[in-house]
Amino acid sequence: MTKKSLILTALLTLATSVQVAFAGVTVPGTPDACTKASTWQNPKGDVVVATPARIAEINKSMLSDRLFELDKYPTTIDKATLQKYLDHFSMDYNQYVNGKKLQKQWADGLVKDANSNLPTTTNVQYGVVVARNNMRSFPTLQQAFSKPEDHDFDNWQETAVDPGEPVLILHQNAKKDFSFVQMKCYRGWIETNKIALTNRDGWLQYVNPQDFAVVTDKLVAFKGKNNANWLYQMGDRIPVDKDGKLILPMRTTDGILANIEANSKWDNRLHKGYLPYTTNNIVAMAFKHLGAQYGWGGLKNSVDCSGLTQDVYKTVGIQLNRNASEQRKAFKGIDFTGMNKDQRERTIKELATGSLLFSPGHVMLYLGTYNNKPYMIHSVGSYGIKNAKGGYDRKSIMHVIVSDVDLMRANGITLMMQMQKANTYK
Repeated sequence: MTKKSLILTALLTLATSVQVAFAGVTVPGTPDACTKASTWQNPKGDVVVATPARIAEINKSMLSDRLFELDKYPTTIDKATLQKYLDHFSMDYNQYVNGKKLQKQWADGLVKDANSNLPTTTNVQYGVVVARNNMRSFPTLQQAFSKPEDHDFDNWQETAVDPGEPVLILHQNAKKDFSFVQMKCYRGWIETNKIALTNRDGWLQYVNPQDFAVVTDKLVAFKGKNNANWLYQMGDRIPVDKDGKLILPMRTTDGILANIEANSKWDNRLHKGYLPYTTNNIVAMAFKHLGAQYGWGGLKNSVDCSGLTQDVYKTVGIQLNRNASEQRKAFKGIDFTGMNKDQRERTIKELATGSLLFSPGHVMLYLGTYNNKPYMIHSVGSYGIKNAKGGYDRKSIMHVIVSDVDLMRANGITLMMQMQKANTYK
């Protein structure tokens, strides 16, 4: 297969996104000063935390069955391994689709479609994602929710996938409208028409680009001729050619990768190469998301808790796992097990700015202390508020916020007392 090359000048613009902190949502215990990045930045924060060589060591230490060095992936996959990957996504029939109870016959058909025509051995194919889209648990864009009234937490949404993401195509469903792929930090189903095929050499230009730009804003959009558009999220890498032009991927009518050239503009939205790994840069990147909608699995063109931390750290070259539990386990940190409230607070106060704090199903980025109180920035679905009966009710928030560590959960327990671990990447 041959790799085609087209030339197109693209216009760099910012995607429309929420820019006002909190978007009218108030958070208990957070002074206005804490919602400003400058409060958490200082001259010492410009000291480099880790060199590129050390960052490479950190990244290598976190590799796992889910976080791969793609260029070292084998050229074939056997049926047993592929079946294990597919079976990772088990069907739960106690869900709702379009507000109605999931029909078992339809759900079983979905599973059958996913598992059809598995050969003894599959030759992997090389592809590049050409448009922002959603990675799914099953080969469908239908959404599944735990409650009929829910519209935010789609159980079949795994993560958003941006243009330029190199993938290995491991399998296709019977209809061939979805492909099961391995990307660097995740596996799942994405629409086949969002992937352009290429040979290994063309694919490696996206896996290990010699020169590249890093997106350093919440969202950046490129618009070109004939309604072509590309939407990138913070931390995405865009290859740069020898003439200093950005390389954007496009799928031709026959499904092959075409490289599109776009003029580069180095500013606070695009940085040539990774940002230096400093705590001031980590804070600056995190605060670009402040006030954004909570986006489960990258829905709403936004971030959930682990998407926020992953995006922020990608800007300095640290490649975290996608999910909070995987981020927690992948790196050796400080275990909070058995600590009382005073011990936890004392330990947190000693952490470096930018450290990640983990509670069950949630991750937060530590900022530091203000008036001797520890604060963090995180993408939150809800928190607990005391009711007239002395108990706690769930209050929806669905934003990226700054809060202190004593923000209450709906179960009446503070986030600090639910914390399991802290990771500091250095």
